[in-house]
Amino acid sequence: MIPKDHELGLAVRVKYVDVEVGCGTFDRAIGLAYTTLQPSSAYPMIAPFARGIGDWLAVRHDWRPTDGDIADIVGEQWRGERLCLADHLGRELAVSHVIVVERRRAPYNGPLIQLVADFRPAHTRVAAVVPAGDKGSGGYARPTGC
Repeated sequence: MIPKDHELGLAVRVKYVDVEVGCGTFDRAIGLAYTTLQPSSAYPMIAPFARGIGDWLAVRHDWRPTDGDIADIVGEQWRGERLCLADHLGRELAVSHVIVVERRRAPYNGPLIQLVADFRPAHTRVAAVVPAGDKGSGGYARPTGC
């Protein structure tokens, strides 16, 4: 049975090589969703990878939609084995990306550990095709700079 405080939203367990490393509840499991991760005693297995993502995101990166999907780009930075989400019955959920991010905060606060999951259907992640043509033909061309 789901605890009383999880009646609304989607309660999930995060698994890493079949070991539960934490849990969280998404208020709305649509699009790119995030929530706070409550780490389990096995969380140290993935902590270095989560810190690596947090450190990578702490540095400003230029990104344009033509570079690809942002979830794919951030997901490529994950250095550990595959993460998966499971529901309260232990069934794996179909999501494109599962990423755990640990960000350092002020010394008197503990780290902020967040869980990000991509619930978007695959067909919504396809890049739009922009027809290119010469300027005289009435076609459209991608801008060549930002």
